[in-house]
Amino acid sequence: MKLALCQLDIVWEDKQSNLVKCTAAAAAAARAKADLVIFPEMSLTGFSMESAKIAEPLDGLSVRAMQGIAAAHTIRIIFGLATVQEGKHYNTLVCLDTSGEIVHTYNKIHPFSYGREDKHYSSGDQFRCFEIDGVPLAGFICYDLRFPELFTHLADCTKLYVVIANWPDARVDHWKHLLRARALDTFAFVAGVNRVGTGGNLRYTGDSLVFDPWGRLVEGSEDPQHSLLFREIDVGQVEQVRKELSLLDDRRWSVYASHRPNKGGRVE
Repeated sequence: MKLALCQLDIVWEDKQSNLVKCTAAAAAAARAKADLVIFPEMSLTGFSMESAKIAEPLDGLSVRAMQGIAAAHTIRIIFGLATVQEGKHYNTLVCLDTSGEIVHTYNKIHPFSYGREDKHYSSGDQFRCFEIDGVPLAGFICYDLRFPELFTHLADCTKLYVVIANWPDARVDHWKHLLRARALDTFAFVAGVNRVGTGGNLRYTGDSLVFDPWGRLVEGSEDPQHSLLFREIDVGQVEQVRKELSLLDDRRWSVYASHRPNKGGRVE
């Protein structure tokens, strides 16, 4: 599978300008024969807390525009946006197939409380695996990366984790280490896609990375004009590594569930 990681320089709260950039990047990714192009968190606005201003329904103009881009270039797309669902605002990941149909959505389970995201966006409460072209994936958003439980919970049904982010330069070392750690936790591929540029008084340096099931960095080519990094992965490696080192079989789910520590660290 050939991945195109788009390190978008997102124009702050300017959906139309960002749609133009997404269109050009998707077209370039399609010309490069990529199977999937991945855009950062809140691809069309940046990490804005103006949820009432920027959130749209899943059948709104932005999603429909991205569906048109996917269909026009016959390419799968993962992107992020602020949505409104049943009166609540969410930070959402959307996956589209080559015809533009929605195949998966995910609402960020862990809004970033340090940045007060939790004051503006509700927490999602569902996460699951999905498939594109026969490859089982799971998708998460930015701060979710700090919670390994999400990743290990889906390890049995996932060969590729996609994490879309607006992860600032000040903590980019955490980003790099956590992506590698999640690959080692699950013996799966992990692709992290981050933005570049500035937005909301924060600086972003991209550092989009793919790690293989051994935690090794996957190298590849790039298209600087369209902010694209290309990485080819062989998901067959996942089963090979898990057979060679079957640590996931040693998990003790029943024990973990019955020994949850309280805030003081005491196991109850």
